[in-house]
Amino acid sequence: MAETVPAVAGRRRGWRCGRWSVATLATVLASCTIPPVAKPPPPKPLEAHDFIQQSLPSGVSDRDGWVADIYDGFSALGIEPSREHVCAVVAVIEQESSFRVDPVVPGLGRIAWREIDRRAEHAGIPSDRIRRPGGIPGTAFDSFVEVKRRLRDLPLFIDDTSALPIVALRTRARRLKRQRELGL
Repeated sequence: MAETVPAVAGRRRGWRCGRWSVATLATVLASCTIPPVAKPPPPKPLEAHDFIQQSLPSGVSDRDGWVADIYDGFSALGIEPSREHVCAVVAVIEQESSFRVDPVVPGLGRIAWREIDRRAEHAGIPSDRIRRPGGIPGTAFDSFVEVKRRLRDLPLFIDDTSALPIVALRTRARRLKRQRELGL
């Protein structure tokens, strides 16, 4: 049977938390935290170029061209050319193309025709008409060109903002109507 302890006058029952025990607990918890690691500054362009150069496999031809292209890719995408990113990019290029500019893709012609046939079928055009020279009559081609011109001249505005609330969409549509003098 459990022993019961009588309550002492002037003290509360349960866990006592005095000044010193809270301070001790705070000190112990503070010692368990990991201080934030300062992020190193991004590499300067020359440092990034040198690291990319060092990361390329030894047999790569036109090393300067590859270095410039990889660095330009990082710059265009706004990605820091850190060691991790450079190593990942070099690994993917090595795996996919072995650093050949125009790698040979086995069966590329067959793959292309299969895709053309699939798209023709989806559009309701017999694939033999596409494969045969002159298979699409000149009048049909002229109508394609005319439709392309008409679509190009249409006032089509695309806003690909994601998660746009209806109120914001309405505001943008009204502004566009006012600015472009659309008669809607």
